[in-house]
Amino acid sequence: MSRKSKYSFGQKKWAVEQYLNGNMSAAKIAIQLNMSKNGSRQILSWARQYQSNQDSFLSNAQYNNHYSKE
Repeated sequence: MSRKSKYSFGQKKWAVEQYLNGNMSAAKIAIQLNMSKNGSRQILSWARQYQSNQDSFLSNAQYNNHYSKE
């Protein structure tokens, strides 16, 4: 079973770039992406993650994690 992110790589990258370049506030970006009321908080989180490890956080997980019973 695969995992599908609500927001594509392109949407996340666009949002982070707009925020970090000072073009738009996190609240306005959240409105543009039709995010919930906590959307601006999510964008701030994406921006922090982006600054620490660049594009690796933006990639969508293709599969759920599987753990052994041990």
